[in-house]
Amino acid sequence: MSEIYQAYSRILVDNHITEENPLFMTKFDPAQYAVMIKKSQVDSSMIYACCHNGNCYYPTKVGHMHSNLNGRDIFGETVDLVRNEGIIPIAYYTVVFHNDAAKNHPDWRQKDCNDSNHGGRFWYCCPNNSEYFKFVKAQLAEIISYPVSGVFVDITFWPIVCFCDSCKEKYRHETNKDIPCIVDWSDPEWVKFQRSRERWLNEFAQEITLSVRKQKPDISIVHQFSPVLHGWYFAQNSLFAQASDYSSGDFYGGKNQQRLATKVFSAFSKNIPYEFMTARCVNLNDHTSTKSEEEMTCSAATTYANGGATFFIDAINPDGTLNPRVYDRLGKVNNRLQVFKEKLRDLKPKLCADVGLYFSMASHVKHEENGLGLKEILGVNSNMHPITNVGPIQELIGTIKQHFFCKFFFLLN
Repeated sequence: MSEIYQAYSRILVDNHITEENPLFMTKFDPAQYAVMIKKSQVDSSMIYACCHNGNCYYPTKVGHMHSNLNGRDIFGETVDLVRNEGIIPIAYYTVVFHNDAAKNHPDWRQKDCNDSNHGGRFWYCCPNNSEYFKFVKAQLAEIISYPVSGVFVDITFWPIVCFCDSCKEKYRHETNKDIPCIVDWSDPEWVKFQRSRERWLNEFAQEITLSVRKQKPDISIVHQFSPVLHGWYFAQNSLFAQASDYSSGDFYGGKNQQRLATKVFSAFSKNIPYEFMTARCVNLNDHTSTKSEEEMTCSAATTYANGGATFFIDAINPDGTLNPRVYDRLGKVNNRLQVFKEKLRDLKPKLCADVGLYFSMASHVKHEENGLGLKEILGVNSNMHPITNVGPIQELIGTIKQHFFCKFFFLLN
């Protein structure tokens, strides 16, 4: 079993830095990175191998290396230095959001119903394109050849309803019909298409997992699972969790969202601990503003109280430097909670409950969208937004706790 299951405090330094400015990433120092991670007193660090821009931080043979590194393998150096500090290295890799691949291979791109093939900063690649699928597996083979204990695959979901040629051909081959353009949960044809999207995504994730496992049997592998609370649009269903060794994903919706998400993650996770990711900064648009020590302590303690591994996300400065004060604060938080972390590691507790709540991803839909064309709901869905449509569940939990003082588990479908 992977050593990651002994890690109850974890960290990631977000590193989606372009190469458009010749100064970007030129001051990154793997040794300083390792010092900062050690200072934060975590058990595990997730290290970027390839970011949303499609920039690799190692000398890739199948993709694109960040040009400002001038060939230096900072991923490999960082993995070794972190490992030498007794910290478990996990590789970060992104699919779907992969700018370089999408820009250089037009036939790999997802397309929405307006024929647009990207959104803002990110260009989308399609899991149904066989050549892109081969590319993903080849890049992951490079990454896991390094001495990492696990790999996190980000953005394993549909950011749009895709109408690319690969999707249209696959759906027509399976059903002899065109992809429907009208959302209607009372229409069997629309529901059939949605179930196809879910199945395609499951197959994509499972094939990635099998490919990684074949090369490195003892490695842990997980896929981004935050869409579990975000509804039909991203097309993750309950079976998707089977492609991951444990539940993992990032959330930014505050304490009530965390209280719900940790319980759902616990119920879905094949192994414990699951990990609950959230930013150490106030929000993702302002990474220079840091949460207070008290707020981070409360967040970490909430995850621990629900049996999970706490996971904070920092963001690197564009030149590649890190802010030492952030890691001093994280170190204080982790030191304060050390005794609880050690007890969790020893006992490996699982949530028990007096009341079960049924949670169905298949029914997480919005009937008020019935009759709307896909063109009318473009751009309103994001896995980064605070979740507002789980309010009734949270209110129900609060009501039951107020009257019956119950603990909860989730029955899943």
